[in-house]
Amino acid sequence: MFILPFIIALVVALGEQGLKVREVNSTNRLVALKLNVTNGGHDVKNPSSNCDEASCEQQQCPKAEPFFCISAPEWVTPEERCSRFHNNNICWGICDVRSCKDFAKSETKSLPPTSPASGRWYSLNPSTAFNAPFSAGDYVNGACNGNWKDARFMRSPYITSSSNSIRAANVGEAVQRKACIYQHTFNTCKFQVGQAGLMALEFDYSITGDTWSNWFSFWLNSYSPSLSQWGNWVPEAEIDMLEEMNRVMAHNFAGFGHQVPFKQENLFQGHVTLWVSAQGAQATDCRAGSTTCPAQGDIASQTWSSRTAQGIQNRQVWHFFAIDYWATWLQSTMTISNVRMFGSYYFQQQCPVAVPL
Repeated sequence: MFILPFIIALVVALGEQGLKVREVNSTNRLVALKLNVTNGGHDVKNPSSNCDEASCEQQQCPKAEPFFCISAPEWVTPEERCSRFHNNNICWGICDVRSCKDFAKSETKSLPPTSPASGRWYSLNPSTAFNAPFSAGDYVNGACNGNWKDARFMRSPYITSSSNSIRAANVGEAVQRKACIYQHTFNTCKFQVGQAGLMALEFDYSITGDTWSNWFSFWLNSYSPSLSQWGNWVPEAEIDMLEEMNRVMAHNFAGFGHQVPFKQENLFQGHVTLWVSAQGAQATDCRAGSTTCPAQGDIASQTWSSRTAQGIQNRQVWHFFAIDYWATWLQSTMTISNVRMFGSYYFQQQCPVAVPL
């Protein structure tokens, strides 16, 4: 109940400074987790004042002027992202050590390497990998807070898997009930990224039924008890290879980085390629039947903050697979198949269910 007065007061404060609040239609699991609300089909970002000097010092960030915000919506201009909104100290996100000059560099969409570093390819058997038990307090289903959580939605007919595929389905009593349909690999395949773990990912996808009203995703969740301020979750390190939210199916990073919608011809079926390193990640899609997508055109990208990048290099940040529907309206299914992972020697130790190819 305290959120609405807070937002009203904030809008008034922003209005006094002559700032315009613009509508945005972007996919952003961070919004769903923090507020679990939408406004007219648009995400509602919760501005916070944790980019002031005191907060920066508490987060052990070197002093920088102006402070840099790493979770601003994409529609916010670089000037606004890197400002403290005059004297209000209001910031769209989390304080980071980089300056605005560094920020401009981080927005540049760097293409992934032509080939990963040394390692080998592995396949994933979803029937053995996705077997998490139900817990209403599981932070993986945090975006479902306020919705219908039940163990039944983690098994058939809502979640079905085989040796080569996993399907999430909004069917039966889940339809129009805001059911929380999900599964993940936290207990079976939790790994690091970059040369200490996963470096590339390939998979096929197929979607049937409604793709506009439902919210669903196949993603890599982040996990770091030592770095997280959100119950083990590191928002900017989340990797959404495929996410449908607010009538946009896109590659994104929980609202961070450069989000890119899927190509129109690939909305119902296709292939996704992800490249990931200790510095950032890139993702794109291509036609069904492809074994890998070319590194060309508009590619979704995210450069980790220096704090997260250092955490990854120090092996403090882990990732694992998750599949879910967290807003279930009209009947729909999402099937992920032919999952292939390129990883280092350490990857199979971290993900023992991975099968060498």
